[in-house]
Order: sequence, then structure tokens, then C-alpha cells
Amino acid sequence: MGSFGDDGELDEYLTGFDKDIVHASYMPNPGKQVIEKLVSGTYLPEIFRIMVKHFIDEGLMFNGVCSDQIDRVGGIPGSFLPQIIRAGTQGLNHVQDVLINIDLCGMYADAEACLSIAKMLTHRAAGLVAACLAGVVEVSNYPKHSINICVDGSFYKSHPLLASSIQEMTQELLDGHEHHIGHKIQVTFRTSFDGSAKGAAFLAAANVA
Repeated sequence: MGSFGDDGELDEYLTGFDKDIVHASYMPNPGKQVIEKLVSGTYLPEIFRIMVKHFIDEGLMFNGVCSDQIDRVGGIPGSFLPQIIRAGTQGLNHVQDVLINIDLCGMYADAEACLSIAKMLTHRAAGLVAACLAGVVEVSNYPKHSINICVDGSFYKSHPLLASSIQEMTQELLDGHEHHIGHKIQVTFRTSFDGSAKGAAFLAAANVA
């Protein structure tokens, strides 16, 4: 899935902010790993950063006053998006508290805008992952009526909305394409631990055999 979009499949859906990340020389593999740069916890905080920086520079947020962390590439930690969305469930004053951690002091309107950006990036990432998963299931012609998908990763596990959004969207897409698949498939997501190491060990054992 990591190379999906490298041949331009996603170009018409990319915003200017996305293109800044995808093609940035300071990011690994400029112009490559497009889907990964739109969905992973490594890159989403950077998209958030350049969006907020743009709106601040335009004078639309925080009275045009930026912070060092917003100005600096990689200034937003990977834990930030889950934190701000979790804070949003408690009220905008809690969102303001999270923003203070990156030296942004603003009004409720600024907090609400940041929360909306974080939710939007999460929702889109979930939709892209769900589309990829549903596509793999559909083209695999899986004969059974249920399938387990194991998921690993700290961003997936710590994010308050990402897991449920991916699960719901994947099931909705499969239900909508039931006539193509030939039967209904119920998807169950299970959290995996140390999945990369186990997968590598499995492949190594298979090659030896």
C-alpha cells in the first residue's frame, strides 16, 4: 500500500499542503510513498503544522502570531493530533491547553479551527486506509464471509478516532460493493503487538521452508 499514489493515482485529490509534504526535499523519498504521507502518524502532524502556519501567515489564526514549533519543520510531535482531538471531547478550553504546549495562545475560535483541522486530517486518513483495505479484500476474491485484519502502530492505538473511523469506513465500503464481491463480508479488526517483527519472522520461515 505504501507505494499507492506514486504513479499519480491520487494527484487529483492532493491539496497544495499535501503536495508540499509529498515533494518536500526535507522529507524521505520526495515524490514517493504518497499514500503513506497522507495517512501515517509520522507525516500528519507535519501537514497540520504547515496548514496552521499558512493560516497564521495569512492573519487568519492566532492574530498572525506564530510560534517556534509551528515555524520549525518537524516541530509538532506525533502525539499531538491524538491529544488535541481527545482534548476536544472535554471542551475548547482543554484544546487551548494543548495548544499552549506548542506555544500557541489563542481564542476559542483558534482552538476550534485547530481541532477541525486535526479531525479533518484524521477523517481523510481513515477514508484512504479504508479504501485501500476494502480494495485488497475485493480483488482477493476472499471466499469466506468474515475476515480479520490485524493492525499495529502507536498512532492507531493512541488516536481516539482513527481506529473506529477506519473500521466503520472499511465495512461501509465492503457493504456497498457486496454485489461485486458476490457475498457479504464482515470485517473484524484486531490489535497486533510487534506485528512487524512477527511478519518478518513468518516470511523468513516461509522462505527457508
